[in-house]
Amino acid sequence: MATDEIKTIVASLNEPPFSMGINLISFDHFTKDKLLQTLSDVLCHINDVPRVDIRNEPADQTALRVMNSLRIFKFRPPTDIEQLDEWRAGIVEGSPSSIYPVLFYLFSHSDQLKQRAYLARFLVKVDVPQEMQDPDLHQMQEEISELMEQFKEAHSRTLEMTGDSEHVEGIKADLKAMESEKEQLIRRIERIEVKVKNIPNVDRILEFAALKRGEIDRCRDAEQRKADIRQDMMKMDKKIQRLAAQLVELQRTADSIDPSGLIADLEAEIQTNSYLADDKLLREIEQKRPIIAELNSVVQGPAVDEGTIQRLQNDVRD
Repeated sequence: MATDEIKTIVASLNEPPFSMGINLISFDHFTKDKLLQTLSDVLCHINDVPRVDIRNEPADQTALRVMNSLRIFKFRPPTDIEQLDEWRAGIVEGSPSSIYPVLFYLFSHSDQLKQRAYLARFLVKVDVPQEMQDPDLHQMQEEISELMEQFKEAHSRTLEMTGDSEHVEGIKADLKAMESEKEQLIRRIERIEVKVKNIPNVDRILEFAALKRGEIDRCRDAEQRKADIRQDMMKMDKKIQRLAAQLVELQRTADSIDPSGLIADLEAEIQTNSYLADDKLLREIEQKRPIIAELNSVVQGPAVDEGTIQRLQNDVRD
């Protein structure tokens, strides 16, 4: 287990209501019985029940009580069967490898677990074997389920009201603090008035002080505007440098372009296209005309034999 997690456990055990006054070394030297007793004490504290001395409790009863609490608190034990059996045995025997993770989980979620433990008193259903159920018992279970739902709604409303109450208390505390600060300011002003009461030309001095504060504020505003202008100038300088670099690149590209070469390339392309359109394609069309005429004659004439068809196919391929 990580050292930071063990430190969290030790720090929590040193706080009320445990106040054990231990350190990492002394905690590491806990006997297995003391470690199991510590786990039991933490569970009793979260469940808000009296402390149980495990020396006066049968071992199987201790194991059942611990496992039932961890089930309600949704602690996730190992899922592997062998590891699960080893973990359960470690809990009963007080093994650190089994109990340390449980203690860290309990202290890391103590507030939520206290709430869950409170609700479990009223919302955990009792499992009744099927062979022992009868109509009266079934009706009682239905009534219990309905009462549980009513309890959930009432509890939710209570939490909302508690939250609102805490918010109001926070506002009251803020108002009280503001009132205290106001009284302190009033007393400070009164002391200052006593000090300046006998100073000659105090009104004139106060006037000059007000003028000085005004000038200081204006100087501060001017410095801020100066800083803003300097920032804008730096941005403009960077923009000018970027545009100048782009201009140099465009000029370099323009200087490398040869208009006569472009014109020659265009003329060569035009000549090639003209040759394809006027010479080559026309010759191919003229070469195909006899074949088309012969095919038309075949279509319009009498039936032909396979030799003629083969000859025409050869002509078409040629």
